[in-house]
Amino acid sequence: MRDADVPFRLVGSVTAGPGGQAGLPRDGDTLLYLAAAVEAMQLGVTITDTQGRIVFVNAADAAMHGYTVAELSGRDAHIFAPAARRKRPSGEQLRDFSRWVRETVNVRRDGSTFPVRLLSDIIRGPDGEPAGIVTTCEDLTERRVLEDELRHAQKMEALGQLTGGIAHDFNNLLTVILSSIDLMLAEVPADAADVRADIAEIRTAAMRGSSLVRKLLAFSRKERISLQSVKLDAFVLEQQEILRRLLPASIQVRVATDEGLRPASADPNALQQMLLNLVTNARDAMPSGGVLEIGTRRIPLDGRFVAEHGWGEPGDYVTLVVSDTGTGMSVEVQDRLFEPFFTTKPPGRGTGLGMAMVYGLVKQQGGFVYVTSQEGKGTVVRLLFRPATALPSEERLASPPAPARPGRETILLVEDEASIRRAAQRVLERQGYRVLVAGDGVDALEVCRRYPGEVGLVLSDVVMPNLGGRELYARLRAEGAILPFVFTSGYALGDIATGHLEPGVPFLRKPWTVDELLTTVREALDRA
Repeated sequence: MRDADVPFRLVGSVTAGPGGQAGLPRDGDTLLYLAAAVEAMQLGVTITDTQGRIVFVNAADAAMHGYTVAELSGRDAHIFAPAARRKRPSGEQLRDFSRWVRETVNVRRDGSTFPVRLLSDIIRGPDGEPAGIVTTCEDLTERRVLEDELRHAQKMEALGQLTGGIAHDFNNLLTVILSSIDLMLAEVPADAADVRADIAEIRTAAMRGSSLVRKLLAFSRKERISLQSVKLDAFVLEQQEILRRLLPASIQVRVATDEGLRPASADPNALQQMLLNLVTNARDAMPSGGVLEIGTRRIPLDGRFVAEHGWGEPGDYVTLVVSDTGTGMSVEVQDRLFEPFFTTKPPGRGTGLGMAMVYGLVKQQGGFVYVTSQEGKGTVVRLLFRPATALPSEERLASPPAPARPGRETILLVEDEASIRRAAQRVLERQGYRVLVAGDGVDALEVCRRYPGEVGLVLSDVVMPNLGGRELYARLRAEGAILPFVFTSGYALGDIATGHLEPGVPFLRKPWTVDELLTTVREALDRA
């Protein structure tokens, strides 16, 4: 190869600046390899003379800015950053420069901008005078997207921890309220209709509070779910009648399902919660009517999509799509869409927990939420689920259990919250059980030693001071006391401090109702 054939000869006879490899061989092979390496780089490389004219640019840099290499030859380098033209260093300044790094914004051929990181070195001739500048350009768009997504994930994680703690405290309060209400209703005569109606109203309000707590737990990804193989097309068709009751006649409903779609790995109950919430939001966004479309389809994500959006994993997804022709959302609203308690609805019309719940439930099922919206043009929400590996489940929601029958066994109730302990004791004693109480695991061990062979079941909170329920279970087993156990907690299973509970041991989540407590205890005793 002749020197005249090598692009780098255009910038002077010395091919290395400060920090580089000085005195590279002038033979053609070395320059050929160097040229090939620069062309293969993912970074953009541009070489300019001292007047800022482009004398070399690699294909990556040209493509990054929307040009071909030929179109850039001889052009002023400030075509990439017109606003920086006035900052061009003079010849005197170039003598003092060595290397400089900066993050700025470059301009593409179509006028769009993108963030870049530039590293420039002075190329000097044999006399040490500046002969040109070599600049590498790194497109920071993907990095910025990933950084934004990471900050968002960290914020959502912090909010999840906060809401999980709030949910625990609420659950304890609601447990006392609901159990006391049920006990009061049992004592009120059947002919005292007004009193019973008032108590029933209080109970309804408490159950609404319990529903809000469930949404908080869903957002913090601590809700209990059971992944099954679900055919989304059949699921949507089953929900049509329920959804129709939610919508006024002014909203037209269209269903477009893909019968050839693979089953999704999802929780049917969680799916129903999410779909009802999305349909309710769409209804509220179309106060004067419009079109609501519910559909299922396959959506593939590739590496380019993941890089541009900062979320997801490449692969095929089974997707539930809910779109409306409503008011749409601004960019500012979309940025806060999944924050708990954020709502654009007037007071009394929304809690701000619906989309937070959707976000948490989808993430807990290993999926993703993709929302696109434009003000005045409506919103499209896509719930992306991973395809199931098993055949679809034919299970349906179980019918309500029959009332639990009375018992005469002795139950050891272990609970550190005095109000919950009193409420549970009253409920169990009214059902005929003999109840021994303990404030923590240490007290519970003493009770078991004091009444050897008398305890028929242990109903224990999981998280307690001194000795928690999990540790109590292990200690009793170690001492040879093989007793039926029921764990209970205001935390969800995924939020309980350390490790998992013993497989097969029933778990009763607070806030429990009287029926739930009695049924769980009776089933555990009968199974034992």
